[in-house]
Amino acid sequence: VGIAAACGEIIVSVSAHTLPVGSQWLSSLIEPFDDAKVCGSYGRQLPRANASLLETVGMHLTGVTSSKRRVHRTNAMFSNANGAIRRSLWEAEPFDEEVAGAEDLAWVRIMLQRGYHVIFEPRAVAYHSHGVPLPQHLRQIARDLPTVARSMLGLGASKRTGAKSS
Repeated sequence: VGIAAACGEIIVSVSAHTLPVGSQWLSSLIEPFDDAKVCGSYGRQLPRANASLLETVGMHLTGVTSSKRRVHRTNAMFSNANGAIRRSLWEAEPFDEEVAGAEDLAWVRIMLQRGYHVIFEPRAVAYHSHGVPLPQHLRQIARDLPTVARSMLGLGASKRTGAKSS
């Protein structure tokens, strides 16, 4: 709903529990869009003080805490908790609302299959963690796991789009 109501070509998304850091956060996040082949960018995430050990380890394992810039052309990680996407591509292929979780990752997978790439920009830093009790965190992991696993294994992006494996 928010993306549909927005009017810019670059759509920036920040979760309600995300806090951008520094005056260069936004310019760093949108800089990669100078390249027409970039469908999305996402920034470095630092856990808040209330993050559980499981959440902190998970953030480290997915690479969102890294200080190294990456260009993803296959099996990309992505997070719209601190990210940006190209509006025209989203209009042509909106997020799949039938995906139980990680719809942003499912969308990026489709874009990669179409020849676009994703930039991880560590200069676009934000604090992001959920700080929820372990049972709730495990439910979230279970909800997102099918989409994350499909991406990591290089499987099709979504049933709705009929995207093929790469």
